[in-house]
Amino acid sequence: MTRFFKKLMWFGLGWLGAYLFDPVQGRSRRARLEDQAAAQVRDLERLARKKARYQMGKVRGVAHEVLTPERVPVSDDKILQKVKSEAVGMTPADVSHVDVSVKDGVVFLNGLRRDTRAERELIRRIYEVDGVRQVRNQLVAS
Repeated sequence: MTRFFKKLMWFGLGWLGAYLFDPVQGRSRRARLEDQAAAQVRDLERLARKKARYQMGKVRGVAHEVLTPERVPVSDDKILQKVKSEAVGMTPADVSHVDVSVKDGVVFLNGLRRDTRAERELIRRIYEVDGVRQVRNQLVAS
């Protein structure tokens, strides 16, 4: 370090000491500096927690991808059979007027719409059947 920079550094330290230990306002300046430093530490802690939570989410996602068995595609005939037994057969309202068909995992509902509450319940139950990708409601008002 050159002599000039050493003198400049000592001058800066002297000025800082005079600024912080001034008999009139030094105490308030030190308190403000302490508060600002504590706020910076809190902000850094918050940021670290946020980043750690994000990384934990990524780890959970990777673990889920690795540990979840790959789904075997279910044939449309099996999906239709399951929909008729688990969804249509279990719906408390009369849905015998609804015709159900399946193509590529998409369930099509055709027929007359008689009860919207029963229709919503039927659709909810169909979505719970394994292999169903989507439900196309093509029921018409009676």
